[in-house]
Amino acid sequence: MNRVVTVSAPSRLHFGLYSVGQQDRKFGGIGLMIQDPRHIVEIAETDPGNQMSQPGSTLTAEWIEKWRRGFAGNLLEPFDPNRFHVTIASDSLSHLPRHIGLGSGTQLAFSTAVGLSTFFNQPIPSPGEIAAVMDRAGRSAIGSYGFFQGGFLVDRGINQGEVIAPLDLRLEFPAEWPIVLVLPEHQQGLSGKPETVAFEQIEPTPPAFRQKMIELVRGQIVPALAASDYDSFAEALYEYGYGAGDHFSGIQNGPYNGPVATELVRKIRDLGVAATGQSSWGPCIFAIARDDEQARTLIDALQDDVARGQLDGNFRFLLTRADNSGAITRTRQTATR
Repeated sequence: MNRVVTVSAPSRLHFGLYSVGQQDRKFGGIGLMIQDPRHIVEIAETDPGNQMSQPGSTLTAEWIEKWRRGFAGNLLEPFDPNRFHVTIASDSLSHLPRHIGLGSGTQLAFSTAVGLSTFFNQPIPSPGEIAAVMDRAGRSAIGSYGFFQGGFLVDRGINQGEVIAPLDLRLEFPAEWPIVLVLPEHQQGLSGKPETVAFEQIEPTPPAFRQKMIELVRGQIVPALAASDYDSFAEALYEYGYGAGDHFSGIQNGPYNGPVATELVRKIRDLGVAATGQSSWGPCIFAIARDDEQARTLIDALQDDVARGQLDGNFRFLLTRADNSGAITRTRQTATR
C-alpha cells in the first residue's frame, strides 16, 4: 500500500491594502477566504522500484526544493525526492490561470509545504515559518493565515525585521451571504517583476489616509460584519476597496484594473449589490450578495448584458461562499501496482 496525502485549500479575496510606501507597518489590509475554486495538491508515495521523481511542474519542483532546504533537516533519513511525486490535482476549476486575484500562489505553496510535512511525519510549521521558507507574505499575510484558519482576516501590516505581518483579527463570515466571482477570460493581474516595479513607482500613501482606512475597517466594516449587518458592511467594504484601489490609479488608470473592471463594478452596484470590488490586482471582480436569490439574479443579469453586447468581453461566473475552516489535509492508502 502507498500513502497519498491530499491538501485542499480555499481561494483568497484581497479587498485592498491600507497603504503603500510606508517605512513602518507597510501594507496591511483585509481579505476573505472563499470555498471555490479549490487549490488541491497531492503527494503520493512512489511505487517500489520506480526511481523517477515526478514533481508535476517546474513550480512544484521549486517548492519541493524550498521545503527540503527549510524543513528536511529533522528527517531521520536523507531526503529522497524519488520517494514521492507531487501533482496539482484536478477539480472543476483547476484550469483557471494563476494571477487573477485569488491567491493561488500562496495556497499552492502552503499546500505543498503542509503536504510534505505530513508525508514525512514532521510537525506542521507555523504560517510564519512556511511564509519564510516558501517566500510568501512579503506584502500580504491574508492568504498565509487564511490557509490555516479561513474566515475574514485583518492584516496589521509588516514591520522591518518581521517575517510575516501580525494578524490583527479573524472573524467568521456569514454563511448566508453568497459570493459571486466574475472572471474575465484571457486576462491576468500583475505578478513577479512587473508587480515589484509597479510598487516601486507608486507614490507613498499619506499617513492620514492610511489611518482613515484603518478606522474604516475598525469602526465600520468589522462591527457590521460581527453584527451580520449586510447593508452597513456592503457600503463600507465598497468604500474601502475604492480607496485602496486609488493607491494604484497611476498603474491601473483608476481604482480598478481597466475599463472593463470599472464597468463591471458600476453595473453590479446598479443591480443592487453594493458589496463589490476588485480582488488584489484583478481581473477578478467579486460581489457579495444578501442572499442566494439576489446572487442568482445578478449572474443572470450580467450574462444577459454579455449576450446583448452591453458588457465587452468573455467572462466566467462562479457562485461560492466564504470558507471559515481553512485547508483540509487527508491521508489515505492506495494499492500498489
